[in-house]
Amino acid sequence: MNKHEQAIKQLELIKDVVNGSNKLLFSGGKLIVIGVILCLVPIFEIGLNQLFSQYSDILQIIYHAIFYIVISKIAIKLFVKKNQTKHTLPPLLQKSFDLHGVILYLVLFCDIAFIISKNYNLIMPINMVLFGLLFELFGRFSTTAVRIIAFTYFIIGVISMAFYPQLTINLWVYEIIYLGLGYIITGMLLKKFNHA
Repeated sequence: MNKHEQAIKQLELIKDVVNGSNKLLFSGGKLIVIGVILCLVPIFEIGLNQLFSQYSDILQIIYHAIFYIVISKIAIKLFVKKNQTKHTLPPLLQKSFDLHGVILYLVLFCDIAFIISKNYNLIMPINMVLFGLLFELFGRFSTTAVRIIAFTYFIIGVISMAFYPQLTINLWVYEIIYLGLGYIITGMLLKKFNHA
């Protein structure tokens, strides 16, 4: 095998990595399910606040985190079909593309920090910026429409941060519903893009 053939083989591997990561990590079905859950968060919060209002802030954070993790995992198991195709990408390469989980943990830890410091109005603006970063990543490997959604997340997050002292605390309801709708739209676009 000459150098030209080796280079072509390496380029094909890179293409397989990107295409495989799209199907493995950017699951349209998962994004749609998570988007629906995000749209339902305001309703969930009414019930959770009634149940856990007597506990300390730290315990409330823990209970909320457990609830959302469990409900997301159950919903994904119930409503998302397993990928029928097997991807034979090296495990380390698959792991290197998995930034979704890292960004979600970053969101969780930022939320905890803002709750502990009583900066509630900064939670959703920072979340919007972080999710904008995540969607920018999705968009780089899929379609321009996803990058446009990412840009709107950035704009909403930055404007909310700039004006948060003047805004009402209930603005988060609209922001999280918009975030959920963005997830649903992105999930639909990625399903179409990945033919999943």
